[in-house]
Amino acid sequence: MAYQNRPPSIVYAAVIDRTGVLVQTGSFVSVMNNVIIPLIEQMDFSINTKKNFKPSSIVHDHTIQYIIEDSIGYISAAHPDFQTRICFSFLEQAKADYKMNSDPVKFAKHLERLIEYYSFDVSGDKIRYIQSEVDECTRIMSNNIKNTFQKGAALEFLEEKTSTLASMSGLWSKASTELKWAEYRRNYICLISLVVFAVDS
Repeated sequence: MAYQNRPPSIVYAAVIDRTGVLVQTGSFVSVMNNVIIPLIEQMDFSINTKKNFKPSSIVHDHTIQYIIEDSIGYISAAHPDFQTRICFSFLEQAKADYKMNSDPVKFAKHLERLIEYYSFDVSGDKIRYIQSEVDECTRIMSNNIKNTFQKGAALEFLEEKTSTLASMSGLWSKASTELKWAEYRRNYICLISLVVFAVDS
């Protein structure tokens, strides 16, 4: 099953013991079938251990990781650029879950879900999750700063307009006062002219 039209980074997962494969799943089952038996023959199931193999042409340049605990092995194969720590987190989770439910059919389905989760969900890896949280905070802060600058520019524009309106208001007030006095003078002159005209007649 692909997530967002991409194949999972973890391509194979299995639970093994010294007798062979107990449960396996993934897109690399056919490739790993050629590798797993010789690998099982080389493993010492009496010692709890963790091991990581670098990319190999035998497994199409994928990495292999395994954990052995209490004579049971948990193995995965992943793309070479996928973080090894995530593969081991996946194996630790598979190990814990297998101890609670070792039914092969149910656990194979469960492994498929774990593969999807650890391949794609950032919360499956604490470092990847923290990085995504940091990225989200950075994005929000950038937007806030951008909005603040935009609001500052808008505020500056409003202050400029307010200042312009205030100065225009002052000019209008002065012009209206001058007009009022000019009207008083005209009325006064008209009144004087009427009085002079009335006296002359």
